[in-house]
Amino acid sequence: MAEPDKSSKATAASSSSTAESTESKKRKRLFTREVKMMLYGFGDVVNPLSETVDLAEDLVVEYMEEMTKKAIQRTHRQGNSRMKLQDLIDLIKEDKKKCERARNLVHMHDVVAKAKKAVDVDEMIKGIAAEEGS
Repeated sequence: MAEPDKSSKATAASSSSTAESTESKKRKRLFTREVKMMLYGFGDVVNPLSETVDLAEDLVVEYMEEMTKKAIQRTHRQGNSRMKLQDLIDLIKEDKKKCERARNLVHMHDVVAKAKKAVDVDEMIKGIAAEEGS
């Protein structure tokens, strides 16, 4: 059997990435606000390009899907029919960096929740945006 040439492989890869790109455009954006805030927190502008936000959101969703699939596989290997939060936690514990980061995020979540009670975050962001626009 003849092996396909490189150009047909490239065409197949291109059509695959186009299908993925089309799929991501069709998908409802669930985390746009959070991704924008995250990008700003990491040093981007207040209103990043929509393409940047979409790409970052696609990466977040892809990661979440992969982790959920792994946790479900782990659940089934253990003979359980339903995944529990503990299955995800156990999966994260296997990677020390992720585990430490998760602990840090939980801690920061608590800190942010307390800070939100004291300050309106949306007003703060508008104030920062106004300062940058000046």
